[in-house]
Amino acid sequence: MSYTLDLVISHLKSINFQFRLDEDRELVRFGVAMRNCKLEVIIHVQEDRDILRCYALLPFNVPSNKRHEVAEFITRANYGLIIGNFEMDFEDGELRYKSTMNTDGGAVNEEVIRCLIHANIQTVDKYAIGVLKIVYADMEPKEAVKLVEHSDEDDNIDDLLRDLLSNNN
Repeated sequence: MSYTLDLVISHLKSINFQFRLDEDRELVRFGVAMRNCKLEVIIHVQEDRDILRCYALLPFNVPSNKRHEVAEFITRANYGLIIGNFEMDFEDGELRYKSTMNTDGGAVNEEVIRCLIHANIQTVDKYAIGVLKIVYADMEPKEAVKLVEHSDEDDNIDDLLRDLLSNNN
């Protein structure tokens, strides 16, 4: 097992997350219940390329008649995001958030991995409500981004960690 994958596993164990390991593919999968949705999270280590990817998949596919509106929403959202980006498969409507980091030949630690994973999950939870408003309430993409980005919701990572732990124990 790679050094980076060991760090990912160590972090997940330290917060008592249940996960599935695919050691051959260097993948870790787990589910997490957030405030606005449940997510499937996939962490993929490519040690030979010095890459760590974290994907959070929303629990539904965007209906075909809403994909253009959601594409506009994620384009608007992505413009202001610092770490990661939303992606949507136009064929089936799968929507996910991807954050990636270079592990620089092992020059990574558990704290950096923690921040990457938790920022990924937190971002999806924050923006999921906008997607839901577009799909189920016919909100315009521009308005949905404004709703999400101007909410008074506390986005503190320490609060997120407490929420994650209380939802998964």
